[in-house]
Amino acid sequence: MINPAQIQAFGQAELSRTKTDKSDAKRIARFCHSQRPPLWQPPTPAVRQLQALVRRLDNLVEMRQMALNRLEGADATVRPSIETLLATLDTEIAATRSRIREHIDHDPDLRNRRDLLDTIPGLGNATIAVLPAALGDI
Repeated sequence: MINPAQIQAFGQAELSRTKTDKSDAKRIARFCHSQRPPLWQPPTPAVRQLQALVRRLDNLVEMRQMALNRLEGADATVRPSIETLLATLDTEIAATRSRIREHIDHDPDLRNRRDLLDTIPGLGNATIAVLPAALGDI
């Protein structure tokens, strides 16, 4: 995987102005031939699982915020329903955070990355869990 800006800069360095699919394909081939970029490696199954857990946590937190927003102006008739939903979401958020911690604890590579990230001042547990999922192997 290559940043498209690199290909564009390479094309500008060649003074190439043609913009067609065929010329773009040739430009990408010339770039790869001359620059030899590293091959893309898919994320490990452990990282893919962490990504899924982090995405789920993001979705749950978003749903919780939507429920809180609805609760603000809610009629007394529907308030108990929204409060029940909030309690359920809180339980799911806590369970998902726990699953993320356990997943990281049980995988030596992720645990090592977490320990390294934990040495950086200002990074908390939430950010430390998200970075390996978002950035992969850095």
